[in-house]
Amino acid sequence: MKNLSKDVKKKCPECGCTHFFEDDVRGETVCGKCGLVLADSMVDTSPEWRAFDDDQRSKRTRAGAPLTHTKHDKGMTTEIGRGRGELFKVSANKRSQYIRLAKWQKRLVESKDRNLSFALSELQRLVSFLGLPKSVHEEVAKKYEEAVDRGLVRGRSMESVIASLLYAVCRELESPRTLEEIAEASGVERREIGRTYR
Repeated sequence: MKNLSKDVKKKCPECGCTHFFEDDVRGETVCGKCGLVLADSMVDTSPEWRAFDDDQRSKRTRAGAPLTHTKHDKGMTTEIGRGRGELFKVSANKRSQYIRLAKWQKRLVESKDRNLSFALSELQRLVSFLGLPKSVHEEVAKKYEEAVDRGLVRGRSMESVIASLLYAVCRELESPRTLEEIAEASGVERREIGRTYR
């Protein structure tokens, strides 16, 4: 039984007590003073499996990572096969179908996704090199995708756009880095970053 904290909004209708116990085994909420059952048939929200260490917990959990702008597909990727090793896990009569599906998946990836994939890996490298917080990483990724959607990236190098967005967001979120630091990390000239920033 779990001892619930006092809740001013909830009162026992019999005695007016605000102290309750929650019985997980029976799925009931019980008054701490008179024992009246206030709620029953509660849903158990805990997992139906047990884990004794972090490794077991990560293997058994079914929910994936949260959506994030730092990945080109928001972290919800589906990939058909990962190299030739996967072929031998498929029966011989299904291998040709498997190869055909993997080939079509590669063809169907849009140019925007390819662009975002390369750009966000470059951004990951810069954020890691400069030791920037996750909030900056998320914001730059979001703004880069907006820039791609508006067509602002066309005609400029991806590296200079990422570097200038990084400079702008760092200033905006008050974790500033100088143009020299960003130029050194990105390998793009300071003048080029300034021009793209403007």
